[in-house]
This record gives sequence, C-alpha cells and structure tokens, in this order.
Amino acid sequence: MRILVVWVGAIVPAYRTFFDELAGQAEVHILTPKKWTHGSVPYHWKKCLPSGSESYRLNFTRFWPGDSKYLLPGLPAHLLRIRPDRVYFMDELDRLNLTLHIIITKIFAPTARVVTYALQNLEKPAYYGWSHRIALSTNTHMVNGVIAASSEAGRIVRKHGFTGPLTRIPLSASPDFFSPVSRDEKIRLQAELGLTAEAGKIIVYAGSLVQAKGVSLLAEILPRFPHFVLVTAGDGPLRTKLQDMLGSRFLWRGALRGRDLVRFYQCGDYVLLPSRDTPAWKEQVGRSLIEGILCGCLGLGSDSGSIPEVVGLPELLFKQNDPESLASLLASLPLRDEEGWRARQLRHVSDIYAHPVCARQTAEFMAGLAT
Repeated sequence: MRILVVWVGAIVPAYRTFFDELAGQAEVHILTPKKWTHGSVPYHWKKCLPSGSESYRLNFTRFWPGDSKYLLPGLPAHLLRIRPDRVYFMDELDRLNLTLHIIITKIFAPTARVVTYALQNLEKPAYYGWSHRIALSTNTHMVNGVIAASSEAGRIVRKHGFTGPLTRIPLSASPDFFSPVSRDEKIRLQAELGLTAEAGKIIVYAGSLVQAKGVSLLAEILPRFPHFVLVTAGDGPLRTKLQDMLGSRFLWRGALRGRDLVRFYQCGDYVLLPSRDTPAWKEQVGRSLIEGILCGCLGLGSDSGSIPEVVGLPELLFKQNDPESLASLLASLPLRDEEGWRARQLRHVSDIYAHPVCARQTAEFMAGLAT
C-alpha cells in the first residue's frame, strides 16, 4: 500500500517521527511546505531537512499562499509520479481548498482512496459562512474515509452527514523523543533555569498566551499559591499580565522547539492546560499535555474539548473558566501517592497517544478501505 500524506505540519521534524512508524507498515510519501509558522515558531525547509535515516519519502513543495488555507499547484504532478493507493489530506472537511484537491485526486489518481483528518469539535463555529457549508456538503460525499482526532470531532463529522468509514486516532507524540528524566537530571535542568528546590513546584505551560487558552485564569489564581512557579513556552498578549501578577514566580521561555521543548517539559512537575470554550473554538488536541505527560509531568487540565480524554483521570480536571475549581485542584497538590497517579496517567497516554500505537491504527484503517 502506497500512501501520499499532504500536511503542512509535516515540516516540523518532531511531528514527522509518526511517519517513520507508519512507513514500517506502508510506503509513505509526504508533501509539506517549504516554510510555515506554527505557534509563533517559524519553520523553513533548509533547517528541517530529514536526517537521511527516515523510512518515508519527504517532498518539500509549494503550498500557496503558505498558511493552513492553501492550494497545491504541483499536486497533479505528484499524483502522477507517486501513483498512490491512499491520499491522506490532513485537512478539515469544511475547506474549499480540500474540495479542489479531492477533485484533482479523482482525476489524476482515480483509483486512490481519499482520507481526511478531522479536528473540528464544534458543529457551527462562529466563523462559519457559505464557503464552509458548501465545502462540508461537497466533501462529505467525496471522501472515502475520515480519521477524527477526538470523540467529539467524530460526532461532528457524523452530524454533518458523513456515513462512510470513520475512526478516532488522536494526534500523537514520540515516546522516544518526549521522555522522562531521573530526579537528579530534573534538578539539574531546573537549576539551568535559575530554579532551586526552595522555589517550589514547577508548573509548565506550552502554547499561546491568549484568553482562549485560559491563561488569564492562571494570572488570577496562582498568586494565591506561592509554592508554585509558572514556566511558559510560547507568546501572546497576556505575557505582560502574567509577569505583573506573578513577578519572580513567572518565567517566560519564549517559543521553543526540538530538544529545547523537551527539556522544558522535563524540568516541570506539572503540565497545565486551562483552555476554555469560545463560540469559534474549543480545545481540539491538547498536544502540550501529551508531550508533558510523556516527559514525566502530571497533567492537569480544564474540561474543554478533548482535554478530559487526554488527562484520563477526572480527579485531575477542573471546570473551565472557573477560578475556584482551579484553586481547589491546585490546593490538593501534591496528591497522596502522586507518583502512582503519574504512572497511571503515563500508561494511559502511552497506550493511546504514542506514535507506534497511532501509526498501526492508521495503517489498519487505510488498508481496510474498499478499493
């Protein structure tokens, strides 16, 4: 089975390790842009070249104009050259560019089965307009299969009328890349940040410093808990507010990637994602929780979107946008037998959100599509 994957995110080296796993079960070709900015971190193909040991075949090509709403001028040539059995567009069903790309695929690779990836977990986001409605009604009748990132996303796909093969396979992370360290190494990493044992327990947060991510809640509640230090990766308009409210107990690390991001997680005791729903968005993945838990943090989160599925343990959740619910959770820390909780959560994430597991499920789903 030959699979052609089209995904802007494949330019990120840490995300491509998934396709190494998938390539153990199929011949994998990837189309990804020559440049992309993700979470305020810019990526350029010259700095994202594969090492040469990968099993997949990577093609940097033109994505016009270059963001997530792109057109692929070279798609016909790639389809004719690769001759795929499956074309996997990691794109939402509500996009007209996907409609065009599916039509092109049907013309230039008529025997290929088309699969898309669904993250959207709101039935009618506030930004939906005529173009989204047309794309949904068209694409749900043209694709041959859908992989949903969460149970909510799968339900939304069904509500929009898709009746074909659908499975839930979340975005995943590499347990070899994101991995815990010994207690001594954790202390050393904390010392590199200027943090000592006297500073208290470390909460790490990776993501945009914006209202939708619930960051303002941290600025409101954490001043009550002087034994916590907040270390963040990412940027946004609420950085100044966090600095003003938390002072020396707030450490901003900026945009991180690769090994710097791994070390960031490894120095933390807890990884927190306090996202809240908005009319246009609710948490779709919770990638920072997956990565942080794999690196040995205890994951804490709100009840927004997919977060409860990732956290796995209801005792580690709080009500979104509810200061007292978050305060109650923080007041319970450290938990009795916290290492036991940490081990249970790590098993949960490793069993569901690790690359080897998700790659095997993806290959099985692709192979099961009728030709």
